[in-house]
Amino acid sequence: MTAVRFDFTGPGLPRQDYLNLLAAGEETGWWDEHGTPAPWPEDFLDPDSGWQPATGGDTHTDADTDANHPF
Repeated sequence: MTAVRFDFTGPGLPRQDYLNLLAAGEETGWWDEHGTPAPWPEDFLDPDSGWQPATGGDTHTDADTDANHPF
């Protein structure tokens, strides 16, 4: 049986690991405000950092239809 490689990279890795992935042309699963692959924020898993998951439902805002949206 052939092993399947799972390439998902999520939050919680050391920043240098993300930088190594980006340097190798890989993606991290996080993109900056310009749509460019980027390291996950260092404080993403900190409950006091202000990062919050979407609550579900309609998350559409008027900003989503802005013609200047970068991606």
